Amino acid sequence: MYPDGNKYFNVDISNLKLFLHPYSFLMIDHFFREGMPLYDNNSKDKPNEYSEDVEDLTEMNLVFKLSDSLICFADLDIGNQSSPSSFGIAC
Repeated sequence: MYPDGNKYFNVDISNLKLFLHPYSFLMIDHFFREGMPLYDNNSKDKPNEYSEDVEDLTEMNLVFKLSDSLICFADLDIGNQSSPSSFGIAC
């Protein structure tokens, strides 16, 4: 953390093989975007440096490098929930 409170993260990932179902990915996305709790400004239990105004928050910069990896998005077959379908998208 820098003196101004900003945080910088560098994440390097390579040679990753990942199989994802879009619903799981959307649930994780929902948790990190909208799942954070809201606190009353007078509450004694709120985290340090908590502010309801997002413009007052410190910056959090993330550099994410994904190289030489294979990511497959597959959906479940609607008729048979126990086995994955053969349809998928690979990136």
